This record gives sequence, structure tokens and C-alpha cells, in this order.
Amino acid sequence: MEIKQALILAAGKCQNSSTPNLDARVILCKVLSLSYEQLLVRYDNVLSALEEKEFLRLVDRRVSMEPIAYIMGKQEFYGRDFVVDKSVLIPRPETELLVDSIIEDYNIHHLDKNIKILELGTGSGAISVSIASEILRAEIFAVDISSEALKIAKINSYNYKVNEKIKFIQSDWFSNVGEGRYDYIVSNPPYIDYNENSVATGTRLFEPKLALYANDNGLAAYKTIINSASSYLKDGGKLLFEIGYKQRDKVLDILRECGFTDILTKKDLAGHDRVVIAQ
Repeated sequence: MEIKQALILAAGKCQNSSTPNLDARVILCKVLSLSYEQLLVRYDNVLSALEEKEFLRLVDRRVSMEPIAYIMGKQEFYGRDFVVDKSVLIPRPETELLVDSIIEDYNIHHLDKNIKILELGTGSGAISVSIASEILRAEIFAVDISSEALKIAKINSYNYKVNEKIKFIQSDWFSNVGEGRYDYIVSNPPYIDYNENSVATGTRLFEPKLALYANDNGLAAYKTIINSASSYLKDGGKLLFEIGYKQRDKVLDILRECGFTDILTKKDLAGHDRVVIAQ
């Protein structure tokens, strides 16, 4: 089978995807270890039997609605490629706003000072690794309940040579964190209501439910973290969350009830309230 025939075949099979042609190209580039530009000039080349078999195997995974990030084994976040598999949530572009917010606040209030950051629910480590790469004097403690997720996070920290700046801890939120005070606590916790019916098919079928769904209308993790956060923040320390686009008012109410002040929210590029910062 020629490359151009393989692409046509795959795009036809991937019609349940919103990007069938792109999916076909990305998968074939992976199989052949080629850039897209290199693929373009080889359209008439013939795939070997092994290449064709592997290509069709990966295409079938995409037909089943498995996210392309899992098929590729990586996802771009904050200008870096992060290793991902089904044990971790796929990093989203809107989550980059959390990283931006900490960097911005650091540059205003802590520039050239040592700081300590606690990330709750690190998953792939995308947030912690990005912050550690951008803020040279940050010491980060990255927590996750999943040992499999922590393995992926550690790989990513080594890939970007920030492993010595990040301590990974297996813990159910604060339960195994120990004593200590932090300049920032940051989290992109599970916040989807179990009854939510608008979750994308690939997300619903393949991404870890532990990282997606929360009880109490999606608010359980916020309540758990907010109720304990003041015991782990330094004076003037800040708590930063990603929130669902309909959760702003409820999360702010929880924060106020627990004594947090100077609360502000930031919108993502789609205009949705996405990040909450509270002192």
C-alpha cells in the first residue's frame, strides 16, 4: 500500500473523529518516524508489511474513539511534549492558565526568591514540570493518589531535567503530605458531576475516571482541598484551582465560607471562568 493510499483509507475509517485527515497523517508519521514535511515528499512510497500492519492497528484504536494523545503516547502542554498514557488525564490547553497565573504572581510578589509549591493531583506532572522549568527557584511537592500516574509524572520530570526540584508523593490529597507551609497550592482536581452527559466520548471511555469525576455535583474535591488548605499555606499564600465553566459561584462560596479573601477568577480563551485564585 502506498502512503497516499494509506492516508485515504485511514481518513475514511476515522469519520467519527472531527479531524480524520489530521488523525491519519499524525498516526502514519508516528509509524514511519517522519515529520509531516518528510511524509509529503514520500506519498508514492510503499509501506512495508510491518508498517502497514502497525498503521492499521493504530488507526483501529482511533476508530474506537481512543484519544489521539494516548495513541501517540504524548501531548503538548506549555510548549513541551509530555508522556501520557491511560493512567493520566490528557493535559488541556486551558490548564496552561494555571501555570501562567503562578508565574505572573511569582514575578510580581516573589521574583528571585525561593518558593515552595504544592500541587494536588499532579497526574502527568504537566503543571509541576512546567512551573519548575519556568521558575528556577521553585521547590515543588507533587501529589497524586495513583502510583501509576506518579510513574508518568516522574518520567516527564526527568525528560525536562527538573526531577531534583520536584518531590513526588503518593497521597489522597493532604493525607500523606506531612507538615509544611507553601507559597502556592495549585490543583486541577476532578470536577465533573457523575450525572454530566456532555462529556466527550473519547474522554468518557478512556481517560481515568478518578481524574475526571467528583461527588457532590462535582464539588467534592474543592471542598476537601479548601477545608484543609489554610493549614498548609504560608501567611499570604495563595490557592489556585481550575474550575468547570459552570462552577465559579459555588467554588467562590466555599472559599468564602473557609475564610479565603482577595478572590479573583480568570477566563480561558473561550471566555469561560477557568481559574480561581484565593489568598
